[in-house]
Amino acid sequence: MATTTVQQFDPGYNPGDSGPHAPPTDTLPPLSTAEVAYYENQKRMANQSYGRGIVDVNLQRGRLGVDQGFATDDINQRFGDIREQVPGSFNRRGLLNSGIFKNALTDLFTDKTSALDRLNVGFARQFQDLDITEQDLSTQLENALSSISGDQQLRRSVYAEIIKGLG
Repeated sequence: MATTTVQQFDPGYNPGDSGPHAPPTDTLPPLSTAEVAYYENQKRMANQSYGRGIVDVNLQRGRLGVDQGFATDDINQRFGDIREQVPGSFNRRGLLNSGIFKNALTDLFTDKTSALDRLNVGFARQFQDLDITEQDLSTQLENALSSISGDQQLRRSVYAEIIKGLG
């Protein structure tokens, strides 16, 4: 039976290399070029799926940031318009120099701050959901690559058993 070397299956092979292109340290037989190509294709598809998911999450994160900016501007504009009307309404009633006017401004500021806080809490939850989605994508990629690696190892083990049975 002819022996093959890792060099035939791995174009990045370098004798003496200890990295991912190093020859296997186990005694299992190598996979055929078609099988190696199959597993590499599986890895590529898993990485592409992860990449598409990350792009989608980042797109959603960007859109969410824009939406948050528009919503913040809307609240600032709305309360700014109200703030401009407050002195006139108190002045017509002769209350401009009273404590009631100052209390109204304080209440308006408190309402604006509360509205912005509620808005930011809502957006923070959505950003957290995107962070969780991103973590899930990473876990899915790790699981897929681990499964592919396990399948490869199992396949090589089966070949070793077959070869042992022939010998």
